[in-house]
Amino acid sequence: MVAERARGVPRVVAYWLLRFAISLSLGAWFVTTTRVSTLLAALNQLRAPRFLTIPLAVLFRFVPVALDEARGVIEAMRLRGYSGSLPVAPPASVH
Repeated sequence: MVAERARGVPRVVAYWLLRFAISLSLGAWFVTTTRVSTLLAALNQLRAPRFLTIPLAVLFRFVPVALDEARGVIEAMRLRGYSGSLPVAPPASVH
């Protein structure tokens, strides 16, 4: 019984990873191809409440800016020769 259950675990993990990847890809596509004005016009036609439309508009304007900033930080770190994953050196170990 345990072996049967363990055999299904990779399938479940693969299912959820695929689902997450598809959702992330569709979200990225939507954000990069939709203009804020078009989104707001569509939401206004659907009579969506303002407490929903305003945060979405801010999010749409913020995501590209945040991605550009992250790219700039990564490039600056690369140019300065930073190649590790820790922001500070690990403490010295005592033997």
